[in-house]
Amino acid sequence: MKINVKVNRLITDKDSQIKAIVSVTLDNAYAIHNIRVMESATNSGTCFVAMPSVKKKDDKYFELFHPVSAEARKELVDEIMKTYEIYLSARENAETDKKHEVVAKEEVELSK
Repeated sequence: MKINVKVNRLITDKDSQIKAIVSVTLDNAYAIHNIRVMESATNSGTCFVAMPSVKKKDDKYFELFHPVSAEARKELVDEIMKTYEIYLSARENAETDKKHEVVAKEEVELSK
């Protein structure tokens, strides 16, 4: 199965358990939106994937989409987490590059 993952939004609020909102396209035929990358409440720094869901009247959540087999879930979650980590790394590198550009620009201006 071909899985394409897109990070739609990164949540930077340190108090939020939600770290990112992603969308997935399966075999260029099906789209799944509002998948959340969440930080574990019990194991800080550990993330997991929460499928799109709605809260029912009894305050329980009902997943709108979910993989049927453990293998399918693992494949989907692994691809989501891989893309999320790549996205974070690229963002971090871009921020570092910007900081280096500012420092280099300041050094050039100081040398004039």
